[in-house]
Amino acid sequence: PKHLDGQARILAIGRLSKPKETEEETQETIESSLAVAREHIKNIYKGPMILTQLAEQESGLIADRATILEAEELIATGEIDLVIAEDLSRIYRSPRHQYVFVDDCVDSDVRVICVADRLDTSEEDWESAMDMASFRHSFPINDCRRRQKRKSTVGFHGGGNVQKIKYGYVRLTRDQGASGQHGPVRLRIAKMPEATRIIKKMREILMSTRNGLCSYVPVVDYLIENNIPVGPYVTNGKWNQRLVKGL
Repeated sequence: PKHLDGQARILAIGRLSKPKETEEETQETIESSLAVAREHIKNIYKGPMILTQLAEQESGLIADRATILEAEELIATGEIDLVIAEDLSRIYRSPRHQYVFVDDCVDSDVRVICVADRLDTSEEDWESAMDMASFRHSFPINDCRRRQKRKSTVGFHGGGNVQKIKYGYVRLTRDQGASGQHGPVRLRIAKMPEATRIIKKMREILMSTRNGLCSYVPVVDYLIENNIPVGPYVTNGKWNQRLVKGL
């Protein structure tokens, strides 16, 4: 313990990537990862403690998860003596974020233990254990990426797997795509007829730019002056050269 009251401030982190079939099963799985950490604490420390447990169902590849942001704030303010998790992947899946998190803990004089990885930053050779743990947990990332790419490719060429749409298009529901009323059966994206005139005008402006060099500025000016709405996923709600070029 670093604090004068003699109580060890311990932070246990748990996580589950995908939800189970029921909410009860999801919570049980998350709780089981925390239970591993609590049991290990019992074996190595008998003194008074304040135990904080942070856990959620979320992908470990997400950097700004709610639990991680809270954990990093506690670590930065000196509130924590020890961070413990079942394994390194409960904290992060990304090797980059794994190393940053553990290094930040060490720099803040916070001990890190990942039980299943035999990683303990109080040990002299903890860097070697860290390398092995990060290497081991990186394999599922590659496997998952390969499966997702395979599934997405098949889905896309079948007319589906539409994630984000740009200005002038609309996403179709599965039933709309199956009806064939908007194009080929299984189509999941369709043109908005009212946007065709605008897109043709954008093309005319672009093709008429001086010296034959493509300039997106006149197109952007036209869109803004005529209050043409942007696509549904543009957060700032304004046209710019990047959006026009992408369209």
